[in-house]
Amino acid sequence: MKILVADIGGTNIRFAIVNNGKMGTVTKYKNNLFQDPKEAFDLYLSTLSEAPTHMILGVAGPISNGCVTLTNRNWTFKEKEYEKKYNLAQCQLVNDFVLKGYGILTLAKKDFIALDDNQIIKNEPKCVIGPGTGLGICFLTYHNGKWIPHSSEGGHTDIAPSNTTEQKIIKYLCPKGNNISAEELLSGRGLVSLYNAVCALKHHTPIVSTPEGVLELAQENNKAALETYKHFFNFLGTFAGNMAITMKCSGGTYIVSSIFRHEKIEKMFLKSSFKNAFGNRGKMQNLANSLPVFYITHSKLAFLGLKKLAQDIEKS
Repeated sequence: MKILVADIGGTNIRFAIVNNGKMGTVTKYKNNLFQDPKEAFDLYLSTLSEAPTHMILGVAGPISNGCVTLTNRNWTFKEKEYEKKYNLAQCQLVNDFVLKGYGILTLAKKDFIALDDNQIIKNEPKCVIGPGTGLGICFLTYHNGKWIPHSSEGGHTDIAPSNTTEQKIIKYLCPKGNNISAEELLSGRGLVSLYNAVCALKHHTPIVSTPEGVLELAQENNKAALETYKHFFNFLGTFAGNMAITMKCSGGTYIVSSIFRHEKIEKMFLKSSFKNAFGNRGKMQNLANSLPVFYITHSKLAFLGLKKLAQDIEKS
């Protein structure tokens, strides 16, 4: 039995094969190379010596009745359509952050960093939060001897400022007083929006227009870019704290992000005001400050979840 697994986000699509419980090499393509996702599948399948019998597709969007359209790309997936096209015994769509939820259950100690000294309370709720192309979140609860991941669109809840500068940033980005979702700040495009706002408040002209550009400036110690990341981490702390007390996540809050996966940015995050913002919850401050928080350093968390689901199919 060969099982094709894929992690499909708004920017990249990653493939691998699971066979006899073992995962092969992960192959990554940029989504912009393809007009339709099936082109990416056909390209990857052309590299295989044997066609898969099953597919598990991690997708960045809300799934309904075996169908999904990606939140940040106009790609649609239907389980039945893929089963027919690729002659599969089964195609299974899974929210990408549900996969990350499964993934944290298999992490080794070397794969994460504790951001405080708080201890996990056994079998209490957990959550995984991750800024990337969008802003993903998954909650996990324990029932009848097993963990159950719950997909969530919490990244589209409103974001709140925690100081006067953040109030000015939101006013700049929403001059008409409209609400702004967390994802519009805590994502790749959000990083660019924050940078533009910082430049405007300092009466500077922006000199880059992409997340990669902001990253390069930060690595060069550009003051506007460094301040952008400072606000990014603070907004993320506010959002993560809200999500953590929503489910009283005494089992841990786990932060994972490709945006941080650069040595300088990771160090900035670990030294940032994130934890202060996380705990700044008014009457719930003591509760928030008692909840354990971790930063995940594992680079392919979704594939840990995909591997687990593939192994479950092989055992069934």
